[in-house]
Amino acid sequence: MNPKQRKAIDDRIVKEKQAFLDALAKQPILSIACERSGVSKASYHRWKSEDQEFSKNVDEAMTEGRGLVSDVAKAQLISLIKDKNFQAIKLWLTSLDADFKPSLLIEGEMKIEKKLSPEEAEELRRTFEIITDMMMPKSPNPNDYDYERYFGSGV
Repeated sequence: MNPKQRKAIDDRIVKEKQAFLDALAKQPILSIACERSGVSKASYHRWKSEDQEFSKNVDEAMTEGRGLVSDVAKAQLISLIKDKNFQAIKLWLTSLDADFKPSLLIEGEMKIEKKLSPEEAEELRRTFEIITDMMMPKSPNPNDYDYERYFGSGV
């Protein structure tokens, strides 16, 4: 293959990649982006594994596309709320308003028939602290949980 042919192929691939990324940013579903851009799934997977920049651009396009879909979904949800749809109202409140988020209240009594040693009492206190933290996390993100605080650095 001569250099002119190679350049023509490379230019075509650049255009195909961009068409795929544009389609993916509009609708973040791989099969639809492939269909709309005329790119085969095999080409997509090959490009993604061989081209780090393309792989990064795919991730960015997916994020952009998900954001677009989320904006549309929020707009539809707000329309349903305006129409007094109870399920939409409940979803909005339980997802976004701290006063309406589901919570769990545990009440009860414990009768300890055995006098605990200081070590056992400390272990029991730590166990309840862990349970409380896990049931009522300070952050909704499980990655923010401080496992090392309770289990050491071996976790």
